[in-house]
Amino acid sequence: MKTSHIPNNPGVYMFKAKSGKILYIGKAKDLKKRVEQYFNKNIGVWKEDMISKSFTIDFYITQTEQEALILENNLIKKYQPRYNTLLKGDNSYTYIKITNEDFPKIILTRFKDNDNAIYIGPKTYRQDLKKILQFLRQFFLFRNCSKTQFKQAKLCSDHTFGLCAGWCNKSLYLKNGQYQIDPNKTFLNQEIQKNREELVEMYNNNMKLIIDFFNGKTDSVENKILVKMQDAIDKENYERAGFLRDIYKNIRNYTQKQTIELSYPITGYFYKISYVGSWYIFVFLKFYRGKLVDIVKHKENENDANFSLLKEKFEGEFDKMYTIKKTKDIRIACSYDVFVNDKENLNKSYDDIIGLLDNMIQSLIISTSMEKENLMNDILKNIQDKYFLNNYPYNIECLDISHFSGSWISGGISSMSCGILSKKNYRMYKINSIEKGKSDDYKSIKEVLIRRFKNSSSPWPDLFIIDGAKGQIGVIKDLVQKDNYFGEVFEKVDFISIGKGIARKVSNKIIGEKEKIFVLSKNLSIKSYDLNYDESDKLLVKIRDEAHRFSNKYRKKQMSNEWKY
Repeated sequence: MKTSHIPNNPGVYMFKAKSGKILYIGKAKDLKKRVEQYFNKNIGVWKEDMISKSFTIDFYITQTEQEALILENNLIKKYQPRYNTLLKGDNSYTYIKITNEDFPKIILTRFKDNDNAIYIGPKTYRQDLKKILQFLRQFFLFRNCSKTQFKQAKLCSDHTFGLCAGWCNKSLYLKNGQYQIDPNKTFLNQEIQKNREELVEMYNNNMKLIIDFFNGKTDSVENKILVKMQDAIDKENYERAGFLRDIYKNIRNYTQKQTIELSYPITGYFYKISYVGSWYIFVFLKFYRGKLVDIVKHKENENDANFSLLKEKFEGEFDKMYTIKKTKDIRIACSYDVFVNDKENLNKSYDDIIGLLDNMIQSLIISTSMEKENLMNDILKNIQDKYFLNNYPYNIECLDISHFSGSWISGGISSMSCGILSKKNYRMYKINSIEKGKSDDYKSIKEVLIRRFKNSSSPWPDLFIIDGAKGQIGVIKDLVQKDNYFGEVFEKVDFISIGKGIARKVSNKIIGEKEKIFVLSKNLSIKSYDLNYDESDKLLVKIRDEAHRFSNKYRKKQMSNEWKY
């Protein structure tokens, strides 16, 4: 019942009896903080009763709180724990519907129909969806009227209050002295026909941006708003800039892409076998109509007596399945019925499934932190051995530099202890040594390194990572050669960088291109290695991606603060 091994990630937690029976399932934005609340005083009679019957706490890590809610819902329905109030039906889910018209309408609905409309979801938090659609509508001015009202081409109050661009009136042509829609789309006035086609294209381009936004690709919408905001500032239209700033801040708070419930209704099984040191890890996921309804996780040491039998059993199951991905250390497969009957949806859900399997492996690894056989120890030791580091990388930090068109340059450092992200040790830096409008990655990195190691009393990490390639790690080399203080730092801290190179593009990764790690050895030579994406490399990539996310978040915060007036 200890909680020190539970991470500060979003996810689902489960209190279990000694028999393994699940007593209670809950979700949390921060697993560790939420679970620790159960051990405070005055928590309530039923919670005290539940804890008195509990023996262990298990958890699953998810990418977002929204994913955790969906997974919690599915698991409660499956196991029906005694101390849960069962969430009945599917009323917690909402779809965003884009109607099949020249000028589509956006509707929130509980059900999917076979009407050739585009459906995004299912999503949770219906009220949040309504709110975010209101903000997007103020920016894109899409219509909200009925089909009958649209055909009448009478400008309504939405247009008066600046919520619609008046698409109905703009898209008609004059016939017999009145504006009408020709059902056959044969226009007497070719100039008006061309104008309507351009309007349809403009409107649907906006719809594509909105569809991408709700599917998790928010950058296009965010950048479009930022550009218009800057344009308003340049024209000294501060009221418009403030209005756009408020929209931007609100959509930044919108929940991220969900992956616990797949966007496509796949029914079938997915397996993953992975090796960590001498450990064999097995994860099994079952989906029903796109919903994750069952999870099995298992680990076994290859030195155990029954290891060969278990390995033979699990790999025998794999032989009956279609292999999605296979490397030296990992094998991922799905049931043949998914591959044969739902191959198109499988391809569409590929990244979500791989990410979910990886999350389940990660939660299993972290959950062993309190056990004698700690899988994370093997992963960290493998990092040390594989890249010839002097230190066992118990504490790791990673730096990334972010900027927007050369302005608002910021640095962000993410932190990890024993393989678990330690957000209390994150650091943010506003770059002061570079003139606004100009960007210099190397100079920015140098400034942050000096402020982190020379001007800070915080303990040094065992391993420091820079997001970049050979040039970025060269900044450390230059500091060590020119500054005796950094010579002392270099004696106690290992430095590496992770560069995407041509593997930055997903299409290049698919054909086998790999990111590279650059290691600054103690004789100041720089050696490079290809990532093979085993569990050790995934840990390094995770903290690198977290530094990238954190530095971008701080840079956008800077921008937002400077736009206040």
